[in-house]
Amino acid sequence: MQLKDTGGALTVTSSGGGAAVSYARSTDKLSTFASTSSSELATAISDETGSGSLVFATSPTLVTPILGVASATSINSTTIPSSKTLVVTTDKLSVFAATSSSELAGIISDETGSGALVFGTSPAITTSLTTPSTSFDLVNTTATTVNFAKAATALSMGAATGTTTVNNNLTITGNLTVSGTTTTVSSTTLDVTDKNITVAKGAADSTAADGAGITVDGASATLTYRHTGTLWEANKPFKITDATVATSTSTGALIVAGGVGVTGNIHASGDVISPNFYSQSDVALKQNIMTITNPMDKLMGISGVSFKWKSDKSRAVGVIAQDVEKVLPEAVSTDGKGMKVVSYDTLIPLLIESVKSLKAELDLLKKK
Repeated sequence: MQLKDTGGALTVTSSGGGAAVSYARSTDKLSTFASTSSSELATAISDETGSGSLVFATSPTLVTPILGVASATSINSTTIPSSKTLVVTTDKLSVFAATSSSELAGIISDETGSGALVFGTSPAITTSLTTPSTSFDLVNTTATTVNFAKAATALSMGAATGTTTVNNNLTITGNLTVSGTTTTVSSTTLDVTDKNITVAKGAADSTAADGAGITVDGASATLTYRHTGTLWEANKPFKITDATVATSTSTGALIVAGGVGVTGNIHASGDVISPNFYSQSDVALKQNIMTITNPMDKLMGISGVSFKWKSDKSRAVGVIAQDVEKVLPEAVSTDGKGMKVVSYDTLIPLLIESVKSLKAELDLLKKK
């Protein structure tokens, strides 16, 4: 045999002229051997438990991201069926089969809301959003603007019972319809920019609207519409503080187009101006009718005087109520302040009878 070293493999030839055989030195690299497949290399490694000393200095390059398993085998005693494939940890989720949101939720260990799962864009929710928690915070408290159901044509908030609370100002750009039986406004001031407020909306007729109005709670003050008479009824007086002076029927603090019906007294500190004054005088309304006796004696007990009113120092003429009361008490009454007032109309019959008495005396003198 002849050993020949050419700097590469060691070549041994037999003296009988047979084929040369190549041998490797212990210092040679694996490249001097024939090409070895990864499966052949795996069978040559005796320690496959993962605790051996075979360590790759750099990551191995995989030809495909998925390592196919040709036949059933096992890893760490776990059987891998031949119909399955393996992936490496550097692969993305796209190499897996499609996963539903419910399947994804099942593998997320931290579902308390404090995890690091953050969506770069808003997730689309195609079904109702529910929670078994008794308290559900929809947004972070630091949010200054929240667009909620902005594109919705119908929005339902709150349960069938209970209270839905809005803790800050509420602006509604559309119409507001309240279908409950009672609407309560607890603010100190209610500003309404609408020019008209309708009560008893939808009432079929005047009868159905009977009783509609405004009530001031605590004061038992009401302004109520009454079907009978088709009028407004107020159980408290009206006080008009406007001081506009009336110089005609179309001026003043209170202007009435029609007549005024009053069952009580009318007190005026100013003048009462009218073309005519009428007093009820129909005989059908009277009984125990008698002619005034001694009209001249009664008239002589009344003095016509001029004076100044204490209120505004204006001059006037008239009579003294106390003098009239002594001779004709029917013409005098007392107002709510205890002041005596005189019905000057009541003095007219006394004047009539006094004139008639004077005429009778004059006629008697003419006869003599």
